[in-house]
Amino acid sequence: MRQGGDLVPGDSVRLRYSPSSEWTAGRLVRTDSGQVVLRQITGDKTHPAAGLERIDVWRYRNTVLEVLSMGAAGALGSILGQAISGDSRRPFTGSKGSDVAVFAGAGMLVGVVYVMASPGSWHKVRLGLR
Repeated sequence: MRQGGDLVPGDSVRLRYSPSSEWTAGRLVRTDSGQVVLRQITGDKTHPAAGLERIDVWRYRNTVLEVLSMGAAGALGSILGQAISGDSRRPFTGSKGSDVAVFAGAGMLVGVVYVMASPGSWHKVRLGLR
């Protein structure tokens, strides 16, 4: 399995030379100690590694993990709510077990929407390019 900071050709990357400069984004062609080559719309561009402040790589979320985690959070929230309220309240669906299942399903639905809305994110890469 790849580590979060590992770069391979074909990765979507963005780089920046100073905090006030614009991001330059593209697909990684290759990288070595002196340069980073990105494929952009206009063609391959070579960027010097000297002075490079930051490189980020786009990583997709683990969809199954995200959806199952949200489902588990919904179920645990339901169990916690039942424990706090005690036996004084009637279950939402008629039984405590089906309450847990409904809230787990609702959590999974929220997880699906979350992954669809935000399928991935940029992650800082720590490379010895300087």
